[in-house]
Amino acid sequence: RVYIPEEDLRKFSITRGQILALGNGSGPAPAQFRDLMLFECQRAEHYYRTARRALTREDRPTLIAAEVMCAVYHAILAKIRSQPARVLNGKVRLAKPEMCLRILQGWLTNKLMI
Repeated sequence: RVYIPEEDLRKFSITRGQILALGNGSGPAPAQFRDLMLFECQRAEHYYRTARRALTREDRPTLIAAEVMCAVYHAILAKIRSQPARVLNGKVRLAKPEMCLRILQGWLTNKLMI
């Protein structure tokens, strides 16, 4: 499956079919795929920053799970940004030790910012 807006695919001159073919091992990812993935990473980073700025001090105690999820998904996003073609090989995951570290990081972020 390809969960990328059609508008973005057009902007970077790549089709869903081309992306699916890359996932089936049809060769190295072209530059437009890498550029598309970096664009999507930047968009996600923007959403993270916007959401963080929108949080009020009063909201934080009820958002521990959201802080944990943010830490975990932000780390996964960093992996994708460093090697965009990783997404073609299946899910990008964190190793268990890193997952534990990110969960602790999210919990501490929430507790220290209250």
